[in-house]
Amino acid sequence: MPSQRVTIGIGLAILLVISAASIGLDLKSQTDAAAVNQTLGVLKQIPDLELLLRRTESAARGFALNKAPPTSSSSTARPAREFRRRSTR
Repeated sequence: MPSQRVTIGIGLAILLVISAASIGLDLKSQTDAAAVNQTLGVLKQIPDLELLLRRTESAARGFALNKAPPTSSSSTARPAREFRRRSTR
């Protein structure tokens, strides 16, 4: 039968292993949460990018049909500035 010191030592070792595993899992959950936040941020920017692409394609089609630049250069530059501004938040 093991002595009381050995039993206490084994119990302490088990508690240390449990503590280390808990700390490791906590750190992993924090890194996973940061990755999820980054992914959600990118997913929120996709509709803005799609709108910018549609406007750009429309301007390109208009240029191809009319062979003239758009009358207002700010109509295509403004969405790009808005997208860059939103993506830096």
